[in-house]
Amino acid sequence: ARPAMPTKRKATDADGDKPASKPRTEASPQPDAPPWTGADIRHRLLHKRYVYGTCVTSTSPKTPDAVVKSGCGVVFIDTEHVPIVRDTLSWMCQLFTALGVPPLVRVPAPEPHRVTEYLDLGARGIIAPYIETVEQTKMLVGATKLRPLKGEKLKYILDRLTPIDPASLDEAGEVRTNELLYAQVEQILRDAGDEAPEKITAFMKKKNGNNFLLLNIESVAAVGRLDDLAAIPGVDGFQVGPHDLSCNYGIPEEWTSEVFLGAISRIIEVAEKFHIGCGVHYSFAKQLEYQAAWGKAGCRLVMHSMDTKLIASKLKEDLAYISSRNGDPDPPQMSTSEIAAV
Repeated sequence: ARPAMPTKRKATDADGDKPASKPRTEASPQPDAPPWTGADIRHRLLHKRYVYGTCVTSTSPKTPDAVVKSGCGVVFIDTEHVPIVRDTLSWMCQLFTALGVPPLVRVPAPEPHRVTEYLDLGARGIIAPYIETVEQTKMLVGATKLRPLKGEKLKYILDRLTPIDPASLDEAGEVRTNELLYAQVEQILRDAGDEAPEKITAFMKKKNGNNFLLLNIESVAAVGRLDDLAAIPGVDGFQVGPHDLSCNYGIPEEWTSEVFLGAISRIIEVAEKFHIGCGVHYSFAKQLEYQAAWGKAGCRLVMHSMDTKLIASKLKEDLAYISSRNGDPDPPQMSTSEIAAV
C-alpha cells in the first residue's frame, strides 16, 4: 500500500535533491524552527543550539505525520537493534526528509560501505555504533563527508588529516564547521601534486552538504579516547549509548550510579571543549529529570525515549484513569520492569 500523505512542511536540501530555493551553506542564516535539513541540524549542534527528537521503531506510514505534529526536529531510526529492510528504510528516510525532519540512522556496524549505502537510501545523519578508535572514526568521516572518494586516494587523505586544536578555535572565536575538514583535504591534495584540488572539494561540499556524523560512545575505551575522537575534523558530535555504556563499566542499568553519571558528564565536557554536539538517547529511570539536567550541562541533542515506550507509558496512564473512574476492582496492571522491556 502507498504510504499516506502526511502534513507537508517545505524544506530546502543543500545537496540539490529537493531545492525549494538556493542551497543553504554553513554561513547562511539558519531557521529557528523546523522544517530543517541535515545541514540545519549540524549547524545547530555546532552552534550550541537545542535539537529535540525521538527514536522511531514503527514502520507504519502514519508514523512520520505523528512525529512531525509532535514538534520533533530530528528522528532517530535504529537499524542496529531494529530489523528494517532496505526499501522500507529508504521510504522512511525520504519521507521524513521531505517533511523537514532529517532522519538520523544508526547503522548496524561502523562499516564505511554500509554508511554510504544508508546515505544513498536517504539517511541524513549517521550514528556509528560502538566507536573506540581514531582509525574507525577517520574511515567514517571519509564515508560521510568525502564521498565519492574511495580506495587509495581516500586512504591517502585520511592518513594525513590533522587533529583539531580546540584552543585555536577558542582563540580565533571560530565555530567548528566542515570548512576545517575541506581546507585540510584541499591542502593535502595540493601538496600531493593536484593542480586544482578546489574542484573536488567543492564537489564534495555540495554532495555531502546535508550529511552529519555522530559517534556512539558506549564503552570505557571510548571514554578514555574522547579527546582523540573529537579532534578529528568532520566529526559533528557524540551520542551516548547509555545501556551498553553502563554494562561496559560493569554496572548494568545502574542509572543512578556515580560512575555512570560521571562518564556522561565527561562525554559532555569533551564535546563542549571541542565545539561539537552531544546527545544521549535515554529512556530509562528519571529520564525527564536527567535529560533536562544533561541539556543544561551541554547535551543539546535531546533524543527522548522511543515510540514503543511512549505508547506503553501513555496506555498505562490512560487505562489507569479509565479503570479508576469505572470503579473496576481488577484494573489493568503493568509493572515498571515490563515497560522497560517493551
